[in-house]
Amino acid sequence: MQKFIQTINGHVIKFNGRKLFIDGKPVDIKLKRGIGIFGDNNLSVVNINGKTVVCFNRNKIAISSEGIEVNGEKVELGEGKTSTKIDLNQQLNKGAKKYLISLEEADSIESSGAIFRRIIALKDIVDNRGKVLVKKGEKGGFVESRDSLSDLGTCWIYGNAIVCGEAYVHGNAKIKDKALVYGNAEISGNAEISDKAIIRGNTEISGNAKISGKAVICGNAEISGNAVITDDVKISGNAEISGNASLSENASLSGNCEISGNVKISGNVSLSGNHTLSGDMVIESQGQLKETIIKSRRKISVGHVGLFNIGAVYNGNIIISGKDSNCKINNRGATIQGNGNIICQNVGKVYNTENNKNSSTNEVEKGN
Repeated sequence: MQKFIQTINGHVIKFNGRKLFIDGKPVDIKLKRGIGIFGDNNLSVVNINGKTVVCFNRNKIAISSEGIEVNGEKVELGEGKTSTKIDLNQQLNKGAKKYLISLEEADSIESSGAIFRRIIALKDIVDNRGKVLVKKGEKGGFVESRDSLSDLGTCWIYGNAIVCGEAYVHGNAKIKDKALVYGNAEISGNAEISDKAIIRGNTEISGNAKISGKAVICGNAEISGNAVITDDVKISGNAEISGNASLSENASLSGNCEISGNVKISGNVSLSGNHTLSGDMVIESQGQLKETIIKSRRKISVGHVGLFNIGAVYNGNIIISGKDSNCKINNRGATIQGNGNIICQNVGKVYNTENNKNSSTNEVEKGN
């Protein structure tokens, strides 16, 4: 945000790009970020209902004979018109039951005009088996406000993890290591976010789901059950992942994917569009799938295989793989079924199986 210094009605208003100072004293009030109605980072001074109002970005400093307000919060003035620091303890820790927000400078970090502060346990946090998860007085990770972490349950933020913005952690959820949760994300149940995972947008993570590595979950994704997501996985759009599904390595999902059961996706697999995947299956290596419904299948080993189908349905114990070629199953409304194993290897042709029939020799060629 733009830096400025301005004298208004005898008061010196200064903003250094991160902190606001009034008459030389820091004012610890959360500043808003983004472009305001008065322009892109432009400082404006207007008169509203008899008050002189300094506007920058989306922030307003109102000055009148009644005192000074910053974004609706009053800043008390002492002798000589020097502003006093707001009682942050009252502001941040009123009604605290499980944890305090530390006011120590060493326990705070700043980023993009926001201040994140460490939490401190007010009591032992114990699970339903009597195990102490967090000891009284133990410091945790960082929050932006009390709205970041619930006072109920055993939920906790550990290490250097950060929860900010409108994100909310509740239930028995754990945010650990250097994980970052922001936006409107909601983490609940026994979910665990760890390592350098990033959760943002309107994401909802619940159940026993575990997110780790450098995974990025955003959009309107919903992850629940015993789902495990790790490594450099990217998930966006309206993805719904549940059951015992797992995604790892460089897999990416977007669009309206629904994944459940024991589905395992790894490698450089990229799914976009509308997908419904369930049952027992493995999708690995370098595959691209679009507009596909895949159910009840043991293993799909996708080498350099392209499955470009709209409304395709695959049933049975099917193994599809490719060896130094581009194996394709490419038609609208295809149905592939079999009680045994259908093996497609080292093939460069188009397969078109139809209407509940097992593949014929004309439709499947076996390679070496």
